Amino acid sequence: MLFRSSPDETNYTAQAQRLLREGPAGLRGIAEEYHRDPAARLAGPPTRAGYLWALAATMKLTGRADESAGVLLSCAASIGTLLLVALIGIRFFPPWATAFALLFLAIFPAELELARRAWADALVGMLGLAVVYCAMEVTREILQNTRRRFWQAAFLISGSVGIVVKEFGAVTFALAALWVVGLFMMRGQLRESRFVVIGGLAGAAISLLYLVYAVGGFGALIAIVADWRGAHVANQYAIEFQSGPPGNLLRAMHINSPFVGVMQVVAIGYLLRALWKRMVEASSWPEAAEMARGCLLWFAFIFFCLTMLLPNWLNLRYVSVLFGPFCLLSGWGYARLVETFTGFPRIGRAIAAVALSAVTLLSAISDFRRFPKFYVNDGVGDLSVKLILDRADMFEAERVVKRRPTAENFLALCWRYEQNWRYKDSIAACENALKLRPDFARSEEHTS
Repeated sequence: MLFRSSPDETNYTAQAQRLLREGPAGLRGIAEEYHRDPAARLAGPPTRAGYLWALAATMKLTGRADESAGVLLSCAASIGTLLLVALIGIRFFPPWATAFALLFLAIFPAELELARRAWADALVGMLGLAVVYCAMEVTREILQNTRRRFWQAAFLISGSVGIVVKEFGAVTFALAALWVVGLFMMRGQLRESRFVVIGGLAGAAISLLYLVYAVGGFGALIAIVADWRGAHVANQYAIEFQSGPPGNLLRAMHINSPFVGVMQVVAIGYLLRALWKRMVEASSWPEAAEMARGCLLWFAFIFFCLTMLLPNWLNLRYVSVLFGPFCLLSGWGYARLVETFTGFPRIGRAIAAVALSAVTLLSAISDFRRFPKFYVNDGVGDLSVKLILDRADMFEAERVVKRRPTAENFLALCWRYEQNWRYKDSIAACENALKLRPDFARSEEHTS
């Protein structure tokens, strides 16, 4: 294994092993222990039955019963996400936008970390992106006034399945359904929305009924939800590492890939401008592809804002469903930016092509190097924002010391090392500060 297993990975593996041995009775046993033993609530709740069954199936198919089975499942899901991004790009974006999006996602550090860990979030991200893709296809059909039910049925099935994989699956389904039904209403096609409304309610009901059966009754399900919520609110890890100002989540995303973050802002500007011109200035409906991209932006924005505002949820694992949409929007923004140089004279286009190629290459190399730097080589072990921000602050302190190796800067680096549990390095940095200024400790004590 290339990582030290986290408690979540160990618990998921143990739960899947029990399902493999005992079948459905094992899940009911897990539910009983979860409700009875507060210590068991440190693991994921048994309402994530969809992931546990997928992990148990992976163990059976591969013959592996340790965390490596979860890694294989995560890797396969991450590849599936990449394929979905390619499919969405082909359907709704220009070719260059799709190429850039695939490049951005293939080297996106947080996605690479998910692909090598035995967490549920890579599978959650893939299934959530499938729901959004189906919603985009339904959006196209609404604007084209087609009456086929295939994409609506695919949307309902994928959304309903996501509910039993992880809690955020229900949020993904609800937000995408809200977009689809709202678009039907805006188009004056309320009767045509009945299939989605009734089917969505039925799919959600079937998923909930399965969970009721799986955990041993409706009362057991209510108790598990209450126990899970209470455990999360009181979880010391979540309080310390997944809380803070909402903007920390945005900063952590930007740290993972600064170039993707900047290009995403460019894409939002272009898309809002296009939708404004169509719907407000021209008083007409956008083209189907434009409106589908609007669906992607709507979902990404609302989902990200919800996660920012929920208490103790500041973890990039919980927004894994947005990695694909973010890279798609960034790729489209970059492609639109490249198009602005097509009107230049030939020599200008050549210079711009060389400059943009260099920017793309340097950004890709930077992101690819950031992945092992943050997550593999003495990595943070999770994607919670405080761990990522502390690691980024430590690297910045190291750069400052290289530029100006003063006693004050070494002392600041000592503190940053301590925040990241690198105690030997912290002691070494403190010793360097004392070598530069032997009286530093006394002067600092006098100042304080």
